[in-house]
Amino acid sequence: MSPGSTRWRPRRAGIINLYEYANQVFDFAGGRLLLRGHNTSGKTKALELLLPFCLDGDINPKKLDPFGAGYKDMKWNLVGCTGDVKRVGYAWLEFERIGESGTAQRLTAGVGMRYAKDQTDVARWYFIARNRSVGADLSLHRGSDPISRAELAAALGDDGEVLDTGRDYRNRLNDLMFGFSGEEQYQTMLRLMRDLRRPHLSKTLDPERVAAQLTIGLPEVDEALMRKLAGGLEQLETLERGLDRLRDVRERVRRFHQRTYSAYARAAVRERADALRRANTAVEGAAERLRAATAEHAAEREHARRATEQRDAAQARLEALSAEDHALVTSAAWSSVAEVETLRELAQTQARAATAARRHADDAASAAGALEAELITARAAAAEQRTRASDELDSLLALAAEAGLERRAATLADQLCTGALAADTWSPLLRELAADWRDVLHRHRELIRELRHAAGEAERARAAEREAAARLEQVVARRAACEQQLEQARAALGTAFDHWLSAPEQLELDEGTAAAAVELAHEGSSPLPALTPAVDRRRASLSDERSAHTAAREAAATAVAATEEEIDRLASAHDDGPPPPEWLRADRAARPGAPFWRLIDFRAELRSDQRCSLEAGLEAAGLLDAWVTPSGGVEDPGLADVVFAGAPPADGRSMLDVLQPVPDQPVAVEVVARLLSSLGLGEHGSGPWVGVDGSFARGPLRGRGAKDHAEHIGAAARESRRAARIAQLRERIAALESEIADHEARIADVDRRR
Repeated sequence: MSPGSTRWRPRRAGIINLYEYANQVFDFAGGRLLLRGHNTSGKTKALELLLPFCLDGDINPKKLDPFGAGYKDMKWNLVGCTGDVKRVGYAWLEFERIGESGTAQRLTAGVGMRYAKDQTDVARWYFIARNRSVGADLSLHRGSDPISRAELAAALGDDGEVLDTGRDYRNRLNDLMFGFSGEEQYQTMLRLMRDLRRPHLSKTLDPERVAAQLTIGLPEVDEALMRKLAGGLEQLETLERGLDRLRDVRERVRRFHQRTYSAYARAAVRERADALRRANTAVEGAAERLRAATAEHAAEREHARRATEQRDAAQARLEALSAEDHALVTSAAWSSVAEVETLRELAQTQARAATAARRHADDAASAAGALEAELITARAAAAEQRTRASDELDSLLALAAEAGLERRAATLADQLCTGALAADTWSPLLRELAADWRDVLHRHRELIRELRHAAGEAERARAAEREAAARLEQVVARRAACEQQLEQARAALGTAFDHWLSAPEQLELDEGTAAAAVELAHEGSSPLPALTPAVDRRRASLSDERSAHTAAREAAATAVAATEEEIDRLASAHDDGPPPPEWLRADRAARPGAPFWRLIDFRAELRSDQRCSLEAGLEAAGLLDAWVTPSGGVEDPGLADVVFAGAPPADGRSMLDVLQPVPDQPVAVEVVARLLSSLGLGEHGSGPWVGVDGSFARGPLRGRGAKDHAEHIGAAARESRRAARIAQLRERIAALESEIADHEARIADVDRRR
């Protein structure tokens, strides 16, 4: 079938595993579906499970049943009508239209349900598939069994979505298909569809009745809104005059701004901009000086550290060289140098003595040759000289032994004793001694050079030490300045801490703890050790406060959710009767018949004050919510309930004069009319009666009821009551949301203070 329209129209529908339908598909023609068949063939059940259920998803039995009786609920459609213990079922609708690009677009919406006999409620999920058709490219079966929710989500993939709540489902359908401005309009459409699907609607095509049905399906106009709109229209002229005045004021302000204020504003802005630039320049200069001073301080500290290291190294080198010099002076080599000097002097003395002896010998020989006569004298003199030489030699040997030159002295002594005393005999010995002395002297010179080098290093180290000492004095001076700044900062810290302690919403401290913390702060130390117990107590207090606000916020959020659920229930409810009595009443869900208030409506000529008083009287007398059986009598005397049974017609005026039966209800119009005629209107001599002023009489009981407005008799009254209750609940939600916002602000404040 070609869609042929840019509006969404039904194309196909299906029921899977619900009631007696295993897998039934219904094809629409031009967006219309005609169901034919004999009675009990399932036409009503198909309508119940398709429209408007697939657009609503509400399984309220009274909404499902086209008659509004609610005899069979969804549990019965899943399990109760079969022998199965548990069952999964689907109901779906497929829509089609021509998109803006000229191609056909399809959308399938449906509800999946699962129920087992050991469960309390029916589990539901809702799905929307885009451009997917059930049975073609989307299967809701796994073999012969319907698929689960998880399998459905996997089968849809990115071409659809699975939703958990009916509210989200309705909102999504509204966004994709209908485009109503709010959920209330969507609910109005659903109520109109339920009213128009009532059976036997076309049996008597009375235009007035059809108009009444359409009127009942539409929501009442909010009187408060109408009054507000009327007041707004009356205020338009006042607003226009005010607008003219504002325009005149705006023009005057504009002229003043152009002529006077703009020049003043520019001058003021220029002056402030100049001041801002000067301040910014000063800030940048101060920041640059601060950076330079910081860098200079760091460089001086590094230079002082290097000078100290150089001084320590030079001092260590000087101590090492001094130790080496001391070791050299006290060493055996240095003693050998002294011995060489002593031997050299001794050798010179002996050489001079030998020269003198040789000279004497030569003189003696000359004298012997010349003066033979003096030979004896000369020999005596020679013997004497030899004796003296021997004595001298003994002395030399003793001195040589003391000087450690015993071996060399013995050689010389042998030569002297043998008479081979020659001057060249000393040369090898002297050369050997001179070579040793030169080696010692060379080492001595090297040590002197090293000592001089060490002395230079020591002098340079002393100079570096003096320079480092000068810089150290500068660093010490800067350190003193920094310590002064530190003391000032500590004093400022103490003052700031005093101010902090006196500030509101801070720690609650006893005198001892506060004094200890203040003392630490004034000393420049951290006051946290003294404040830790108080901080822990404060944190615990703030945690308790946060927990209290969190619990209050969660409670308010729970109340909001409960209120929203009540709004959903009220918005989706078609009939809302009086609250049930306190005593235990038998269940009415599967019982034939209906409550009295659903079967009646006010006649048009009755005023609003009479309507509310009459309803109050019926409710006070216990008749408003009384059960009416299809026969109008008591069918089960043992049933725990209040039943409005038939009675003889009242004398004179009756309720039939001010109330009228509502057609197309579970109880026939004739039965309701008979019951109304049996109840008197106003005070009667006998029998029960109710007056339009709220007074009533029922047996020995007399009384009067009062109400501000009618709530239950007539669809319009019930809808008005529902709307008022919804408005009240929405005000409650607004108050709760304000309370939640307040708690969240308090939680944020607690988190900030923590």
